[in-house]
Amino acid sequence: MTDPTPYTNPYSGPTRTGQTGRLWGSWLLVAVLLGYGVVQTLITAANLFTR
Repeated sequence: MTDPTPYTNPYSGPTRTGQTGRLWGSWLLVAVLLGYGVVQTLITAANLFTR
């Protein structure tokens, strides 16, 4: 039995550019926040170990 609704790639079609841009923006935000957290952790560790 075949599926009546064939699979369509959600990343293809007329809205691909908007979705791709939003995906890049989301990953950029995650990377910035993760980098900020790493920097804050390093600063805290440096302060703890240099007292």
